[in-house]
Amino acid sequence: TRCICESWRRRGRPRRRRRPPQVSDPMAVTYNDVSVLENFHAAEATRLMARAEFNLLANLEPDVAKSFRSYFIKVILATDLAHAFQYIAKFNTFLEKDKKEPGSGFSKDNSESQLLLMQFAIKCADICHPSRPWDIHCQWTHLISEEFFAQGAREKEEGLPISFLCDRATVVLPKSQCDFINFLVKPCLGPFSEFAEETEWMDHLNLNYERWELEQKQTEAEATSEEGKRSRAATELRDWERRKSSMAQVHHERKTSVVQSTQKAVLSARRDSRAAGAGAAAAAAASQAEFEELRGKVAAAEASAAELEASKGELEQELAAA
Repeated sequence: TRCICESWRRRGRPRRRRRPPQVSDPMAVTYNDVSVLENFHAAEATRLMARAEFNLLANLEPDVAKSFRSYFIKVILATDLAHAFQYIAKFNTFLEKDKKEPGSGFSKDNSESQLLLMQFAIKCADICHPSRPWDIHCQWTHLISEEFFAQGAREKEEGLPISFLCDRATVVLPKSQCDFINFLVKPCLGPFSEFAEETEWMDHLNLNYERWELEQKQTEAEATSEEGKRSRAATELRDWERRKSSMAQVHHERKTSVVQSTQKAVLSARRDSRAAGAGAAAAAAASQAEFEELRGKVAAAEASAAELEASKGELEQELAAA
């Protein structure tokens, strides 16, 4: 729910103050220039959930609903990149505590660490496309770049200073992506991958970073028209493609192995369950047979008792006659 609402009713502008402070912006005025879009998303999503058909909290106890709303807002506000390094430092502190003494950092009993974990997870999810396979990462990169460039074009039309990374004429995409990965994505995903004990994200991230570096070299070589540099850049790109294919194969084999192991475990559990079920059924049948046998004996004993009672009555009658 928080991930869906994190960009609810987004207007297609980057997550930043859309105009400089000297230019009035109604939304910035509403939220006093503090995490403007994040506050807007949280408020609009809360307003939406107040409608009966979208009220996820209707059946919750008041205390639970209040707690949900508090976490909901805090997690969405955490996606403001202006505060990214505060969260990175805090997450690393908790991670180091866990290394020294497991459970002393992140714990189910520690509400502060649970909130931080949710905030850091959504922050990583918000910027994680460089940790996906190249084709997916590249698609996201171009989409976001076009969004930035659209903002830059509008700022230029309005006579405003063009925001960082929003000028199509000056942005060099490979360099901007290398900087983005180095200064923001790695500091977030590195510790989170360590916490989650997940290596695939960083494998993709490092490989994608190498690719952007190679494209940067190729761009520089083309700009200088040096044949030797262009040839080396082309060779390095071919080598990168081979490494990419090799890594994809490793990840595929790893996932296949996990799937096969899971399938074997499920089949084994089913066999054990069936065997246990068959044994239980046999035991139940034996118990039922014993019960029927005992019930037969009781019935026979009751019949014998009735016969004895009848004989007793006959004897008493004979004695009375005598």
